[in-house]
Amino acid sequence: MKIGFFVDTYYPQYNGVVVSVEQLVEQLRKKGHQVYIFAPLIKGYKDIDKFIYRIPSFKALNGEPDIFMPKYLSAENLNTIKDLKFDIIHAHGNGAFSGLGLATARLKRIPYILTFHTMHKEYTHFIMNGKLIKPKMAELFLKTFGNICDATTTPSEKMKKELLDYGVKRPIKVIPNFIDFSEFNVKNEAILRKRFKIDKNRPIVLSVGRLDKAKNFEFIVEAFSKLKDKKAVLVFAGRGPRQKELNALAVKYHIINRVYFAGAFTYEEMPYVYKDANIFVFASKTETQGVVVLEAAASGLPLVVTNDAAYKGMAENGVNAFVVPFDTGIFAQKLDELLTNKDLRASFAKKSIEVAKINFDPKKWTEELITFYKETIENYKKRDTFFKRLSRTLSL
Repeated sequence: MKIGFFVDTYYPQYNGVVVSVEQLVEQLRKKGHQVYIFAPLIKGYKDIDKFIYRIPSFKALNGEPDIFMPKYLSAENLNTIKDLKFDIIHAHGNGAFSGLGLATARLKRIPYILTFHTMHKEYTHFIMNGKLIKPKMAELFLKTFGNICDATTTPSEKMKKELLDYGVKRPIKVIPNFIDFSEFNVKNEAILRKRFKIDKNRPIVLSVGRLDKAKNFEFIVEAFSKLKDKKAVLVFAGRGPRQKELNALAVKYHIINRVYFAGAFTYEEMPYVYKDANIFVFASKTETQGVVVLEAAASGLPLVVTNDAAYKGMAENGVNAFVVPFDTGIFAQKLDELLTNKDLRASFAKKSIEVAKINFDPKKWTEELITFYKETIENYKKRDTFFKRLSRTLSL
């Protein structure tokens, strides 16, 4: 098949959507399919992949990721889109570039699939502090966009349920984001310990993500302050607007000397960040899947996470993780249990890799996606044939 990917975010931006797209492209190409990527043009960045087509864009909103809008389609872009004989368009992101993919699909009379990666109603505060777009408006937008598509995919049952609750009637297929497990099989280069001069006998508790309200890192700081174990240190890998508030909270709880803000790392650096940690913690309420939890499990880290359907299949309570309610006291208690029990930590760590590989096998989920592509193409042809016949009948 020839597949057109229209994405609202791509390298050099680094986030869960970018990782998901890259892994899908790699696996689809291994199966012999041709995948073409249409993404925002970001000044100063050059692609190695010759099948990535950059569309002149402008930054519409600062953030992580920054939101880009297409300025125009160059003659080269137009000719490329015109000449390529796609079998299906698959968009990622719900933004302007996904809309461009929809327009392309309709002009070419081919099916259009959209992946819903984000719980958009939880992120309306990004735009004018939530004064411009309200959660209900986001829900209406997702419902409308979802029903314009020929089919949709989501990375989790949690996101699928959201779409069904909004009123999306089109077929919805759950295709979890997956990763290349070999990339996380690295040696420990002590990347965090060297940077912050952390003694090798002090356990590192790691959390990863944008330092934003939606990620609920205040919960992590408060839970960490309640630990009986005072040797452990907490490291945040990520940057964002809430760092100042999180730092102030660490001061308030008298743990600032044990909390480190490491900033953002590249995709290539992240496996070494995970490898240098001893335990991974996460408490976000807004994840559709939570790729960082999967990456932590793939890195062999025991997990302590809050009870959220987004982490299903990555964090199995009592096997490789403690899955706890949104209660900082209970969270701290379970984290203490792991910190003080090396054997349990080792057992959870070993199981994490097994759990991740079983539930997020790239080959399996790529085959599922290819089958869904074929079903969507076949259903589209049937509908297209029906409407053509109806049109001819009405014209008689």
